[in-house]
Amino acid sequence: MSNGSVLRVLLISLGLSVCVSRPAWAIEQQLPVDLSGLNNDLTTALIRTVALGADHRAYMPATPMGLAIGLDAGVDLTAVAVPKEFASALALATGKAESALPSVIPVPKLSLHKGFPGGFDLGFSYATSKMLLGQEDLFNVFGFDLKWAFIDGGNVKPAVAARFAYSKSKLWFMSTNTFSIDAVASKNLYVIDPYVGAGLKIWSGDLAIPVGIPGLPLTVSGSHSSVNPHIFAGLPFKMMLLRLTVEIDYNLAGMTSYGGKISFNF
Repeated sequence: MSNGSVLRVLLISLGLSVCVSRPAWAIEQQLPVDLSGLNNDLTTALIRTVALGADHRAYMPATPMGLAIGLDAGVDLTAVAVPKEFASALALATGKAESALPSVIPVPKLSLHKGFPGGFDLGFSYATSKMLLGQEDLFNVFGFDLKWAFIDGGNVKPAVAARFAYSKSKLWFMSTNTFSIDAVASKNLYVIDPYVGAGLKIWSGDLAIPVGIPGLPLTVSGSHSSVNPHIFAGLPFKMMLLRLTVEIDYNLAGMTSYGGKISFNF
């Protein structure tokens, strides 16, 4: 089996492990039927949840990857706990009961990172509903990050890095752009490389009103943007060439997400 086939199988397995329940798969049916009942708070909740929940996650410590090969390739999965405001807005927009909507939004992606000289690492993530589910236009997410480890760590001192990331997401009828600026610190303990970080997420987005459905009230904007601080912590486990990373992220907008990545590290 080729490396591409292995990654595809892992991605589908991760997605199915979270999505097989009916509430999660109900995500496929949530197309808008009426947006006229939404107000500015609810449209903000829709856009913010997608912007902060489906954004690019590096799932990497501050420790630079190095140059021997310096390659990390795998799949990641972020599970976003759906905020109350998002569920209320989606229920109004789709005509569904809140209890029929998913309580968790799973966001699986392919992931690739490469190390470069000077303590720089570059990473990408990508996923589409056609690739994962065979369906067009349900979701499309893309992102990248650039990390600079200005303290590369050693026997005693931890590694410290600055990281910039950009994400572009489309989920259902919502499109978003998210920039993040983070500081990350980690300590390489050979088998594990725990890390913590904090930063800002700058997001914006729009609601695309499908033709033929009632749109937003004249006093309600379909575009919103904001800046939200967040903190996060992760724990990578290193087993030969295989790496398993788990992470928790809390955003001061009130959103908590849990994620993980399985990757091959060379």
